[in-house]
Amino acid sequence: MKQYIVPFVVVAFVIGTTYMLMNFRFEKSEKEYQIDLANKEGKIRYANQLFSFMSEHFGEKINEVNIIHQKDTFDLNDVLTFPSLLVYIPENEEVCMSCIDYAITSVKNTFENFSQSENVVIVTCGRNVELKERIIKKDIYFTLNDKLLIDTELKSPIYLLVNEELQILSSFIPNILNDHWTVEYIKGVSDFIKTSISIKDE
Repeated sequence: MKQYIVPFVVVAFVIGTTYMLMNFRFEKSEKEYQIDLANKEGKIRYANQLFSFMSEHFGEKINEVNIIHQKDTFDLNDVLTFPSLLVYIPENEEVCMSCIDYAITSVKNTFENFSQSENVVIVTCGRNVELKERIIKKDIYFTLNDKLLIDTELKSPIYLLVNEELQILSSFIPNILNDHWTVEYIKGVSDFIKTSISIKDE
C-alpha cells in the first residue's frame, strides 16, 4: 500500500503545482492584457488630444507679453531668434516636475549647443522656483504677472514653434509614454530651424 501512496502524492503534487502555475500564468497574462489595453487607450487619448491641440493653435498668434529673467524685464521679441522653439510651461502649481524635466531634456538631447542656442527659449507662466538654471544650463524666462502665451487649459509643458510674426507654425505636447513621437517631432523642428538659418545666411 505504501508503494502506491508515494507515487500518488507525487502525482497529486505535480497536478496541483501545474494547476497553480496555469492559473498564475493565466492571471499574469490577463494582467498583461489589461496593461496593454490601458496603454493603447492612453495612446489613443493622447493622439486625440495632440491632434486637437495642434489643429486648434496652428497659425494662432501667441500673446505679446513681457518676460523676466532674474531682475531684468524684456519684451518677448527681444529674446527670440526666429524661427524659435519655445519650451512653454503654462502651469507651475499642478504640473509635475518629471514632465518638465522630460520636455527640456528631450530638446537638450537633440539640439546642438542647447545651452547657447538662441532658437530655443524656455518660458514659464510666472516664476517656477523648482527650475534651476545651473542644472538646466540655460536661461529660464517667466512671464510678468503670470500672463499666458496662449489660452489653454493644459497643465503640461508644450512646444511652440513660432515665426517672426509670433505665429505658431507647429505645436506639440511631449509625452514620455510616446517618446518616439516626441523625439521625431524635435528632430523635425531642429532640421527646420537649421534649414531656415542656412537660407538666411545665403
